[in-house]
Amino acid sequence: MSLVHLRRSPPQAPPSFDNLTPDSLLATVESTLAQSSALREQLVRTLKPATATFRNLIRPLIDDHNILRCVTGPLIMLERVGSDADLREAARDAHKRIDAADTRNLLRCDVAELVNSVYHQHFNKGKTDGDGERGQMEMLNDEDQYLLNRFHTQFTVSGANIKKETQRARLLVAKAEVDDLLTAAQKDFTETSDRDGLWFARPELEGMPERWLSTLKSELCPDQLAVPRYWVTFKDNHYLPILRHATSDSTRRRVYLARTRRFPQNVGRLQRIVELRDEIARITGFANHAELRVQERMARSIFDVQKELSELKTELSPLAAIEAEALKELKRKDAKAARTSATTNEECNSTGKGNSSSGGSEANTDIIKYRIWDRQYYEERLKRERYNIDSNRLSEYFEVSQTIDRILTMYEEMFGLNFERVERASTWHETVSLYSVWDDVKDMQGDFLGYLYLDMFGRQGKTQQQYHSAIQPTFISSCGDRHYPVSALILPFPISTTDRPSLLQHRDVKIMFHELGHAVHHLVDRTLYGISHPRDYAEIPSRLLEQLIWQPEVLIKLGKHYSVLPQYSQEYGVENKFDTSEAILPLSVAQAIYHTKLVGEAHGMVTQLSSALFDLALYTTSTNEEALDIDTTALWNTIKRDVLPYDRIDEEDLGFGQAAWSPAFRNTDAGYYTYVQSAAYAADLFVSQFSALAADDSADPLDAWKRWRRQVLERGSGQSELALLESFLGRKMSVKTVSKLIAAAQEANVNTK
Repeated sequence: MSLVHLRRSPPQAPPSFDNLTPDSLLATVESTLAQSSALREQLVRTLKPATATFRNLIRPLIDDHNILRCVTGPLIMLERVGSDADLREAARDAHKRIDAADTRNLLRCDVAELVNSVYHQHFNKGKTDGDGERGQMEMLNDEDQYLLNRFHTQFTVSGANIKKETQRARLLVAKAEVDDLLTAAQKDFTETSDRDGLWFARPELEGMPERWLSTLKSELCPDQLAVPRYWVTFKDNHYLPILRHATSDSTRRRVYLARTRRFPQNVGRLQRIVELRDEIARITGFANHAELRVQERMARSIFDVQKELSELKTELSPLAAIEAEALKELKRKDAKAARTSATTNEECNSTGKGNSSSGGSEANTDIIKYRIWDRQYYEERLKRERYNIDSNRLSEYFEVSQTIDRILTMYEEMFGLNFERVERASTWHETVSLYSVWDDVKDMQGDFLGYLYLDMFGRQGKTQQQYHSAIQPTFISSCGDRHYPVSALILPFPISTTDRPSLLQHRDVKIMFHELGHAVHHLVDRTLYGISHPRDYAEIPSRLLEQLIWQPEVLIKLGKHYSVLPQYSQEYGVENKFDTSEAILPLSVAQAIYHTKLVGEAHGMVTQLSSALFDLALYTTSTNEEALDIDTTALWNTIKRDVLPYDRIDEEDLGFGQAAWSPAFRNTDAGYYTYVQSAAYAADLFVSQFSALAADDSADPLDAWKRWRRQVLERGSGQSELALLESFLGRKMSVKTVSKLIAAAQEANVNTK
C-alpha cells in the first residue's frame, strides 16, 4: 500500500473541517437550502407540463440534489462523530432542517406535475396532454431513464400527487414528528457515555483476561475492601467480551439484561413512529408502510421478500436447533461439574461460596436451560475445545493499525487500487486519517477515484456504531466535470498505546472487511448521477467480501503478531501467546479458523431473521387500527421466542429489547430483511463465482474481483441492480445455497467426531 505521500495532485480537494462552529455550520446549511428552494421556484415559473423535458427539469434537479449532498454531507455526519457537543447538536439540527426541506420539496405538487409529465412522455407514451411544445422527442440512455424513474417514484411515495390540502398538511406534520422521534432516539444512542454501565466484583469476572481487566476503571468494593471491583460499560468493547468469556451465568445475564433495558423511553417512541408511518402510507395510497418503502428498493415486492424470509426460516431453523443443542450440551457438562464440585465441598465441610461457573445457577442437569446470554460464551468454548481456537490469543495477530493497512493492501490487489496517505489533512479529530484513492497504473489508468477517511477509534461523544458514511457522491455535472466521491469508515475500536496494543477479535476484522467494502463500492462508482443505492442491494457487495475473512490464505496475509511491531517488541510479555517463532499467523491456526466458519452460522442468521420478521411485522399491518394496537414489546418477545432456538425465557427476563435495537430508529424501516437476505445472496455469489470450487485452475483468482468491480460495482446504481447481479451470476439469485453449506458443515462435523 502507498502509505507515503507520492505527491500526486488530485483534481479535487477534500472537504475542509477547519474553523467550523455551530453557527457557521447552520448558516451554510440554510444558505444551501435557500438556493435549492429558489431553483424549484424558477423551474415552476419557467416550465409547464408541455415544455418540461429531462434536460431542462430532471437534470437541474439532480444537479441541485448532488450539490446539496456535497455541501451538507460533511457537516451532518458530525452529529455522530464530532468532538464538540455543541457542534454535534448543531449537526443534528442541520440534519432535521435538511430532512424537513426534503419533505417539503417532495410534496410540491407543481414540481411533481412537471416530473410526471416528463415521465409519461418517456414511459407511458400517449398519456400526456402535451401540445407539441417540447419539440423532437429526447433520446435518453439507460442511466437517464433509471434516474427519471427514481424521481417519479420518489414523488409518488412522498404524497406529492395528493390533491387535498388537509391531507398534504397532515403529511408534513406527521413526517416532521417521525423525524423528531428518530433524532431523539439516535441522540440517546450516540450520547451514551461511560457513566452507563455496571460494577462487578473481581470474583464475578471469572474468565476475563487480565489484560482486558487492566483497561477498566477499578476501585475497592465498598463492602469488601480487600476485593476490587470493575466498571463495565455497555460499549461493545466491554459488553461483548463479557458475553464471550465470563464464566458466571449470572454475570452474563446481568449485563445482557441491563444493556437491553437502557432506553425505556424508546418504547413509546417506536410505538408512535409505527402509528405515524402507517398513517402516512395510507394517506399516500399504499396498503402499509412496507408497501411504500419497497417502491424504492431492489426487491420486486414485499410478497417476494416475505417468501424468501419464510424459505430461510424453514431451512435454517432446524440447523440452528442442531447448533444450539451442541452448546446446550456444553452447559450441561458445566452444570454437572458444578454439582460434583458442590457435593465434594459439602463432604469436605467447605465454607467457601462454591463454584462460580456458568453452570452454578442451574446445577440440576434435568432443568438446564439454554439462554440468549449463553450463546457467545459457549460458541467460544466450542471453538476452543473442538478446534483449539482461543479468540483472545488469536487477537494478538490483529493489532488494529497494522490490520487496516493490510486490508487496504489486499483491496488494492483485488480491485486495482492505490491508497495514498494524505499528510496534514483537515479532519474532524486528530486521530482521523485521510487517503487519496487512485486506480492502479498497472491494472487501470492511474486515474484519481476519490477520498477515504478512517475514523477508527472510540472517544467520548462518538457513536459506538460501526458504519460507512458516503460523505459526498460521485457524478458528472451538467458542464461535464466529474465530482469524485468521499467516504468515511467509522469504527469504535480502542486506540493503541505504547504499552497496550488495541487488538481485534476475528469478528472485528470481519466488520472492517465489511465496512471498507462499502467504501470501495462508493469509491469505484462510475455512474453519471450519483444515485444512492437501495439498501437491499448495498449490503450484498460487503457481505460478499466477508466470505474472504475465513480463507486461510487471507488470514495469513492479515495476521502478524503484535510483539514483532517496533512499538511493542520491548514491552511484550511471554505469558499466554502462540509460538511466535514466525511472526505471521501459523497455517494450522488459519486452517482451524476456516473450519469454524459455519459454527453458529445458522444461529446467527436466524437471529437476524427474527429481527427482520419483527421489522416487517411492524409495517405490514392490514388496517390502521391494527397498527395502533401493536404492542411492540409483546411482538418483539413473541417473535424471538418463536424463531430463536433458546429455551423459553422466564417472565422476569423478558424486557423491551426493541427499544435498544438501534436499527428500529435508523433508515432500515421495513428493510432490515436485507441483512439476512444479503448474507444468503453473498454465499450464493461466492460459491458460484469466487470460491476455489468455482475457479478455473488456469485463471488468476484476482480476475473475478476485477470483473466484479467492472460489471457490478462501477455500474450500480445506474440501472436495475437486480439485473446487474443476475447478469453477473448468469441466473436468478438464490437464498438456498447458504443452508446447504451449513448442513454440509454440520454433517462433516458429525463424521469427524
